[in-house]
Amino acid sequence: MIRLPSRLVACFLRCQAGGAAITFGVAAVPLVMAAGGAVDFSRATVERAEMQGATDAAALAAVLARKVTDDQRKAVAARYFDTTDTVATTFTGPTLTVTVNATRPMKTTLLAVAGMKTMNIKTTATAIRSTNGPPACAVALNKTVSGAITFQGNTTFVAPNCAMYSNSSSATAINIQGSASVTTGGYCAVGGISGPASMENQFTTGCAVQDDPYKATIQPAAGKCINPPTMKPGVSVTLSAGTYCSGLDLKGTVTLNPGPYVIQNGTLTVNSNTNVSGSGVTFYLTGNNSGFKLNGGGVINLSAPTSGDQKGMLIMQNPTSNPGYDNTLNGDANMKLLGAIYTPTQSITVNGNAGFGQSSAFMPLVADTLKFSGSSTLNLDTTVMKPAGDLPRVENGARLIN
Repeated sequence: MIRLPSRLVACFLRCQAGGAAITFGVAAVPLVMAAGGAVDFSRATVERAEMQGATDAAALAAVLARKVTDDQRKAVAARYFDTTDTVATTFTGPTLTVTVNATRPMKTTLLAVAGMKTMNIKTTATAIRSTNGPPACAVALNKTVSGAITFQGNTTFVAPNCAMYSNSSSATAINIQGSASVTTGGYCAVGGISGPASMENQFTTGCAVQDDPYKATIQPAAGKCINPPTMKPGVSVTLSAGTYCSGLDLKGTVTLNPGPYVIQNGTLTVNSNTNVSGSGVTFYLTGNNSGFKLNGGGVINLSAPTSGDQKGMLIMQNPTSNPGYDNTLNGDANMKLLGAIYTPTQSITVNGNAGFGQSSAFMPLVADTLKFSGSSTLNLDTTVMKPAGDLPRVENGARLIN
């Protein structure tokens, strides 16, 4: 039996112990990385949750900012982040939508030993303005003019279940002047609103530009000119739908059969003390000098079609015909108009007397500009009648959509 010297045995034992240490050291590296990764990823989860809250808040604040440029809106969003964060804010339309993408570098602890010194935390949020407010029954489409919707003098205007909407970017897109008394479901303007301080809590400025709600309405085709019968006070006549060239001047007592009345190269005029009635009627204004002048003093009872191409449209203008014309509506308690009045490139001036509009359950006005004086009421009961297009609604906040 061969015996090894004790000195060699001791050396061997020392060598065995060193090998175990190396083996343990090698095995410990992934264990340390796993433990370090768990710690750093846990930190990243908490950090991301906090950062997502900031991103959500930034998107909501940016979409709600009023009367600001895109750069200013980006600055609003940036306030919610650290200077080391990378923030990209983008916008889409026509209803304003804001998307905020943020990236934050987080320094690691134990993972840094493995060469991963930072982790990028990424969050995103998209917000849109809420439009659940009341629908508009007075819409001004002009995008630049001051006083696109104006209330003047001693106007008493009541719109109990609808609102005013102006596409104008002017500082006075909606202008309530003098001692005008206006009661509506709200005001929404792309630009600013001028009115009594007591009403400012109803004003919503910086609203999104709205598309023309009735632009897709099919326009009636013009046909052969019809020569109307003689109309004068004390005489009763009945008219049929068709094309009336050089305008249509209603006097006396006039009954209108259903259908589209194309008023070509002239104005539709209802004279004072005229009695006019018609159901399922649309007046289409086209050609040179097209427009309308409706005067009270008699009895006027007109309603739009409840079906067909011109459903819900009582008066509509060809947008290319006679732009800039000022239509006049001089109403009183005996004037009942049921249907939309639509003049996209012409203005409407409403001079109402006591009781005007109260019996008209559905009478939205959509025009280039609108001016109100006197006393009038606008209603918007869509259960009674509704044209094909949707009227814009007043913005009343913002919401996240992702």
